[in-house]
Amino acid sequence: MIKRTRVYMGTFFTIIIDDDVEENIVVEAFREVERVEKIFSKFIENSELSVLNKDKVIMNASKDFVYVLKKSLFYADITNGRYNPCILPLLELYSRKSLQEISEEEIKKSLELTDYKSIIIDEVTNSVRITKSGVKVDLSSIAKGYAVDKASELLMKNGVSRALIDGGGDIRVIDGKKDNEYWYIGVRDPFGKNIRKILKIKDKSVATSGIYERFLDAQRRVTHIIDGLTGKPVDTTMSATVITDYAIDADGLATAVLILGENGIDLIEEKKLGEAYIILRDGKEVKTAGFDAYVVS
Repeated sequence: MIKRTRVYMGTFFTIIIDDDVEENIVVEAFREVERVEKIFSKFIENSELSVLNKDKVIMNASKDFVYVLKKSLFYADITNGRYNPCILPLLELYSRKSLQEISEEEIKKSLELTDYKSIIIDEVTNSVRITKSGVKVDLSSIAKGYAVDKASELLMKNGVSRALIDGGGDIRVIDGKKDNEYWYIGVRDPFGKNIRKILKIKDKSVATSGIYERFLDAQRRVTHIIDGLTGKPVDTTMSATVITDYAIDADGLATAVLILGENGIDLIEEKKLGEAYIILRDGKEVKTAGFDAYVVS
């Protein structure tokens, strides 16, 4: 078994391979994560994301960028904009001022700059444009999942049959050896450090999004997840866990379901997008009909 951890995209990426393979395969998988980071990081000046936000246009955008952007816009559409890849102006507002200093008028003005429908993708030329001044894109709620998927694809192409790739809690497992072998993944209790559920996962992806760890302010009062409808931090759903085939979907949907709460469970069921489980602030648990099939305890 090989287990290696490195830091990308502001979080820990861990790759575990339960096969007898050469070390260079793990190195190549991490290089794939790094390649994805260089496309989507808002902290890298020449990333495609940064260029789009600065110039409002990218000509000949990479297939990676177009694919992930389209996926994020799809989730924005089916949530009526509550999940929003253009939430960056609001994130910047809450990072700049304390909660008490921010007025309703400032929130309203920032919301006007989150018009995700101002993003135009031309798939013939692979060009992307932002047609409204002030709108900025942030794909951090979905790009880590994509990086996990690309690392997984590289491992499988190199013959790896059993592995786990974890990008800051966005997890994909590869398991093609035996029907009764699983990877066991814990879902943390958002009110403490205990494990609330243990999931048995085989050839699937799992992501959990929560409001109990990352904050935009020093007082730890403003969670990093913002509702694209109200412009305010999520505060009623403590955590959302989603199981799908691909990590990009688990990543984006976990954020979407966290924002939507119980309506997110209904959306997952209605659209047949996977399985989901949420824990509300009052401790109530809500889940899709098929979620318990993955639960060990």
